[in-house]
Amino acid sequence: MGKHSPVATVPRYMEQFRCAGGSCPENCCTGWTVAIDKASYQKYREVRQEPLAGLMRESLERLDKGSHAAFARIRLRPDASCPFLDESRLCRIHGELGEQALSDTCAQYPRSYGLDGQDHLMYASLSCPEAARLALGAEDALEPVSLQLPFANAQLVPLAYRRDAAEPTEADPVRRHARLISEAVQALVRLPLLNAAQSLVQAGLMLRRMASIQTQGPAGDLELAQAMEHYLNPQNLAELPSLLAELQVPREAQLALLFETMQQYLSSNRGRPSFRALIQEVQQGLQLDRGADVAVARLEAALRERWAPLEAAHPMMLKNYLLNDIHKTLFPRRGMAEMEREFMDLAVRFALIKFLVLGLAAQRGDEFGIDDVVRVVYVTVRNIEHNTTFMKAVMDKLQASNMLRLEVLATLVL
Repeated sequence: MGKHSPVATVPRYMEQFRCAGGSCPENCCTGWTVAIDKASYQKYREVRQEPLAGLMRESLERLDKGSHAAFARIRLRPDASCPFLDESRLCRIHGELGEQALSDTCAQYPRSYGLDGQDHLMYASLSCPEAARLALGAEDALEPVSLQLPFANAQLVPLAYRRDAAEPTEADPVRRHARLISEAVQALVRLPLLNAAQSLVQAGLMLRRMASIQTQGPAGDLELAQAMEHYLNPQNLAELPSLLAELQVPREAQLALLFETMQQYLSSNRGRPSFRALIQEVQQGLQLDRGADVAVARLEAALRERWAPLEAAHPMMLKNYLLNDIHKTLFPRRGMAEMEREFMDLAVRFALIKFLVLGLAAQRGDEFGIDDVVRVVYVTVRNIEHNTTFMKAVMDKLQASNMLRLEVLATLVL
């Protein structure tokens, strides 16, 4: 680090983060399609020492529409392990070429860097068990702090997400006020009187109202401000928990949409072993072999008897997951037309996690606790972020069922 190293806004938990190494329950070098940046790919193609050079030729695959950050990928072995692991399960690239030769993905994981206008951000992927433990385990884990990044200058930061500042002539109110919209959603998530799912529903209602705005310019800005004022109004918010409590959530439809979608995916795709193991425990917990009525009853009992008391005692657990995701992905990153899909992607990931938490709670019974929630988060996020086909399959299935709409958000998340 030097005088030109950029300073980033980071969550407080990143001040404590250290790789757990050999004690980690997961493996960063297995079951993960690793993207290789262009500079690393070119460097690897110049390696001449064998057998590493041969492995480079066999195992690096150019991507047809690759970007600078994802120019190529590593072809995994049949057992889903990285071909660059040696007999001791250590990285050959690191061992033979040095730490500086690691690709951006391998060198920086689980750190994810973003640029919001001129402001640098760094958040962790909660696919990392240690990052998930830190992020979910403390009430203040997502409080923002400043940290100098380990890069000589801003141009060297490997950006995963970017949200450019709006031009003065920008007509789209979402692009023009993206940061303000994000802050409004975060304010709802942080609100003590709402649990994580309730805050998502209220945010969805607010965003649906924003998405209906047809006016541009100052009049559109006024409508946007009025929407925020209405959905952040303390009196309206005070009534929300009781209103949502009266809502009849179709649990059987929720079960079919979420669990069957995952099952269909796993029937034709391998999936990570840790994710398959989790799914099996959820099946046992919900006793799915006894039919939908039994599964729904056990799902509701787990919500009432296991999850609700734990969430009441630790209200920021899944809220911190949401806040981390909102920051890491720079929501909303695009414009009015894309905002609903962006938010539904966030909401569906939350819905999958909450559903699996309930299923595991049903299986674990009295032993269910914070560690189980942490496990569900990192296992699920790992299967989503390290497997590019999983989330697409889930979203396509929900789209085919006409469920990727803000109007049906409550069915998925409550």
